[in-house]
Amino acid sequence: MSEDLVKQLDSKDIHQRADAGRQLAKVGEPQHIARLLQAAIEDPSPGVRLYAVGAAADILSRYRVGPQADTIGELQRRAWFDQFKGVDPGQNPGVFSVMANLKLSRIPKRLLVGLQDPRLDVRTGAIVGAYRYFISHAAADDAALKAELLKLLESARLRPDAMAAIVRQVGQCGWEDARGTIQALRGRFGQVDEAIELTLGWLDEQADPGTLLGAWASYGGDAGEVRNADKPLSYLLLADGVGARFDENGVRTFRWSLEDGQITLGDVTTSLRRMVLDEPVDHEFVQALQTAEITWYRASKGAAELAERFSDDVGNVDPKVGKALAAAFVAALPDTAAGERVKARVELSVGMTESALERLEAIAAKPRGVANEVWYWLGAARKGAGDDAGAKAAFSQFLKKAKKKDPLFALAEAEV
Repeated sequence: MSEDLVKQLDSKDIHQRADAGRQLAKVGEPQHIARLLQAAIEDPSPGVRLYAVGAAADILSRYRVGPQADTIGELQRRAWFDQFKGVDPGQNPGVFSVMANLKLSRIPKRLLVGLQDPRLDVRTGAIVGAYRYFISHAAADDAALKAELLKLLESARLRPDAMAAIVRQVGQCGWEDARGTIQALRGRFGQVDEAIELTLGWLDEQADPGTLLGAWASYGGDAGEVRNADKPLSYLLLADGVGARFDENGVRTFRWSLEDGQITLGDVTTSLRRMVLDEPVDHEFVQALQTAEITWYRASKGAAELAERFSDDVGNVDPKVGKALAAAFVAALPDTAAGERVKARVELSVGMTESALERLEAIAAKPRGVANEVWYWLGAARKGAGDDAGAKAAFSQFLKKAKKKDPLFALAEAEV
């Protein structure tokens, strides 16, 4: 399929060529990069050029950390750099994202030059490139370039938009040690002041160990790594001192602790970065954790899926651990109608019947907008509380609107 997409770059139709770039961003391989860079330089359509260079950068993002990174040698990476190094970023600002993901020393310094360019589109490309460079685990220890980036904040050449972007980068990367540096910028520009307040809020949240508790989702890759995935591959649930990981192998529980920037999850100790990142599917900036080469995003919209996995697997863990994990999960969920349904389901799975029943009764009492599944779970909660007549009534209410293909249908039918 990917080879067909590469051939599509030769199409006379602009939309076909652009679509090839969009798709190769997720499924392309290193052997396609040279052709994509050629399109990024030579294609007559600005849109196609941007999609092509973006695809090249996204493919490279999958080869920055771990065993994958070692499959591409430095000579090959330099050959790609040589292919586009003479391109004016004004022609294609996306080249900065390629630089960010090339994994070549000294080249990322060009991002700093781009941040000071007088052209807005070039600065915007450099801002994206700098973000993609520094959020990767591959750049976690690049203290030298980080220092140069922060030094730019003193430059008279730096425009307010770039200054604000660097300030946000401090929060996105969790650079607590730069708190004083950004606070000293107050009062210069309105957009910079807004970025300072936003970043300080992020840093405050990251500094609070309590905000580690709750649910996190991973797509199995590095921060900024673009994969062909539409939902998380695994979940991490952290409660006070105990945690669980849910993946294709089921559930595994463990003790965990945090000390001096190192997190211990069971028998594995690794570095921990507290970050704020663009969630790969929802594309909203959320709190994130980076444990070595794996990045975890705060799970909120995927909570229903996690609740189902939690409910299915929690019977395999110690009841005390299960209740602690459920409490942390519930505390992290939103106070919306959907959130309350998920909370109740989680509580039911660990025998917290009283609190689940209270939630479900409150939802069911609303005059309208009650999701039909609420009646099934209300029946389960009433049954658990010993109210058999009330349970039967709730199950019957559920069956009035439920479809036979609903997996809960047969379970409810057996109760009436």
